[in-house]
Amino acid sequence: MERGLKLLNEVDGTGRPAGKGDRVTYNLRIFLNRGDEVPLDEAQAEEVPAARLRKEGGRPVVDRTITLGKRQVMAAVEHSLTGMREGGYRKVRASPHLAYGKQGIPGLIPENAVLILEIWLRALADDDHAFRDAHMARESEGEPCESLEEVRQKLKAQGKLAESE
Repeated sequence: MERGLKLLNEVDGTGRPAGKGDRVTYNLRIFLNRGDEVPLDEAQAEEVPAARLRKEGGRPVVDRTITLGKRQVMAAVEHSLTGMREGGYRKVRASPHLAYGKQGIPGLIPENAVLILEIWLRALADDDHAFRDAHMARESEGEPCESLEEVRQKLKAQGKLAESE
């Protein structure tokens, strides 16, 4: 792991590991180090296209898509996604210099905040065409992604996630 990231929990996915140049779709939950969840998905729900938004437990969840290596997201997320496999999960503690640093996000994340990130890698492709084809194949086979809560419950049942998490 990158300096400034501490791996707290990990569950392997399947397939090859994600690397620079790969297009990935992931879900993210952010918590302040003291445990308060940052409602980032709720804050972005009105700005995100409906195709990238779904509801889980009455809350919006954003399916985020980036290309690794292009610095499209905070460094902590990109470093955490690198090496993950599709369906995998990581929980990491991120130092401020790999997160939102001195500026924070007014009203959501204080300046110089240490963050706890929960990241689920939903889809992985080495180019846009393969990515689109993988999504189309899943939809045609009626394979919806598991909800974040379903993944959390499965991990708890397998003893890979503590009951308090």
